[in-house]
Amino acid sequence: MGKNLARGKSIPDLLLSIYLWIYIYIALWAIIYRLNVV
Repeated sequence: MGKNLARGKSIPDLLLSIYLWIYIYIALWAIIYRLNVV
């Protein structure tokens, strides 16, 4: 991943990975929230 970031050519891939990490973070937060509530 470090090599791809160094190039800076694949900006769409970078955005896609950022959105993917945000989605995973929100999904994990939702699961933890549900476990704590229930």
